[in-house]
Amino acid sequence: YALSIACAGLVLFLSLISYDSADPSWNSAGTASYIHNWMNKPGAFLSDILLQTLGLGSFVFVFTLFAWSARTYRRESIRPIWLRIIALLASSVFLSVAFAKISSFGWLVHPYLGSASGTLILTKLSLLAQNYIPFIGSTIIILLSALC
Repeated sequence: YALSIACAGLVLFLSLISYDSADPSWNSAGTASYIHNWMNKPGAFLSDILLQTLGLGSFVFVFTLFAWSARTYRRESIRPIWLRIIALLASSVFLSVAFAKISSFGWLVHPYLGSASGTLILTKLSLLAQNYIPFIGSTIIILLSALC
């Protein structure tokens, strides 16, 4: 069981780090005749959807799978699983917000490493924070997201 969770984490990691925006995916036909993603077409589809929605926050899934694999290998419990899944989703969104203003330098289709969700959430929270904390509202939100 631990080995299969570790293999899932490895497959996800390899598909994320070998992401290429020219590969075919759900929202693009792809311009390359050769798929650059190391996990082939399924990896291209998976990495595209994760990196365009969560950006670097999608790497939380990789580290979580490796941590759960280590815990199951040591015969430790990963229960309550529903609570851990909620924490996993929240931490991936928080990390996405933390990277929402760092440039992706062309690696992602989105201009920032936080991608779509991180940028949208940071923008909305920054507008809200400007009413209460002018000038440094977005900086505080980014730092709090990074700490979470």
